[in-house]
Amino acid sequence: MTNEVFTGLAVSAVIIEALALIFALVYGNLLAVVLVNLVCSLIIFIVNLPSIGSAIASQDVFILLLVALAVLAVATNLLWFGHPKQLRWFVWIEFSIFTAISLALLIFTLTFKINRLF
Repeated sequence: MTNEVFTGLAVSAVIIEALALIFALVYGNLLAVVLVNLVCSLIIFIVNLPSIGSAIASQDVFILLLVALAVLAVATNLLWFGHPKQLRWFVWIEFSIFTAISLALLIFTLTFKINRLF
């Protein structure tokens, strides 16, 4: 994966999250935010699943917390479909965390030039 592709993915994530935020604020419907949370969780699972064993063995707290956040987000966002009023704040908090991670990733990719990823 080249630096341009990695930066493009980070830009795409930030744009999609901004569009979901605008949709939620304009229409008062959290469906777009919930779907973005589920997609972010899925991406976290796909990226970290091959290394979860070594993360447990080496006690890599960041990876383990990130995967735990993804598990919590999947559970909360799927339960949101049945209880949208009660879980509203949890959905927004998880969306905020995922957006902060995407913005940090975008800032990182725009700041540092990486020759080879993965």
